[in-house]
Amino acid sequence: MRILLSALMLFCQFGFADINIYSDRDASWFESAVEQFRAETGENVIIVGISHKEMIQRLVTEVSEGGTPADLVISKDLLYFTELKRRGMLTSLPEVPAFAEIPQGMISEDRSWAAFTYRARAAIFKPGIVEARQLISYQDLADEKWKGKLCLRQGSSFYNIALVSSLIVQYGKEEANRIVEGWVANLAAPIQPNDRAVIAAVDEGKCQVGIINHYYLAQQMVKFPELSVEFRFLNQGEGGVHTNGTAIMKINQSDNKTAQVEAFLKALYSEASLKEISAAHYDFPASTTVNSDTFVGQWGPNKDGEFLVQGLSWDEIGAGQNRADAVAIMTDAGWL
Repeated sequence: MRILLSALMLFCQFGFADINIYSDRDASWFESAVEQFRAETGENVIIVGISHKEMIQRLVTEVSEGGTPADLVISKDLLYFTELKRRGMLTSLPEVPAFAEIPQGMISEDRSWAAFTYRARAAIFKPGIVEARQLISYQDLADEKWKGKLCLRQGSSFYNIALVSSLIVQYGKEEANRIVEGWVANLAAPIQPNDRAVIAAVDEGKCQVGIINHYYLAQQMVKFPELSVEFRFLNQGEGGVHTNGTAIMKINQSDNKTAQVEAFLKALYSEASLKEISAAHYDFPASTTVNSDTFVGQWGPNKDGEFLVQGLSWDEIGAGQNRADAVAIMTDAGWL
């Protein structure tokens, strides 16, 4: 299998590829998809691992200089791929049957991007001090009863900007502002640098409740079996938990490779591929018919219907004005 991780040999290698992909996700996660594509088409895939910032810079430069060799892009956050869409760099993906199984909001109406895994921005708590049933919603965590009990990571995190943007979409700016101000007022400790630090703070009793991406807890549970932290999906009776995820998109300046792209999409969204990718990061497959083989598969959503996702359009959450309003609200509240 030819999967190139280094951009150093990019241009010499691209000449031998039928599908060229820039990805800010580890290329090894896509082995099943690449193997199936090659077996069915006899053609080759090159995946270049690159950070999102570098990806944007490279695409802007290449497009301005006459074109990019990239056919597809894989990116890990809705604020990343909606940015590419706003820049006018994307075109519609060819439709494949698996798109009908993508949960609501996780595929663009114009098919400029489509999610294949997703994560939930969940609540964690210290058992014995807090009971799961006490954790109801994002709004409720702004209530004074949680004063001195909450931990948050840096507001500059795209995870949190997307979360606040989703609150704006769902409830409007005024209510989103009230929620964020309440969270900041309820802090039990200084802002944490990342989600793992939030988990550690809850485990150590520095705070009783935190907000994190679910997969960070899964990773820490594997690494530290003695961890005394549990989780709860919020807003289960109020529209569903906020989600974000990884998507694939087609660059509008790529060569006309519709047949190859369609074949790769079918391979990417195969059950084996979705299980492999979700297992690599403890994400959920973005499919209503495929569940994770890891223990997070028992967390939902296909187990018993208790895991309700938000269902808002990721395009709307990532829209420039909502994103800007989210940053303004967080800045005014002292979270940024």
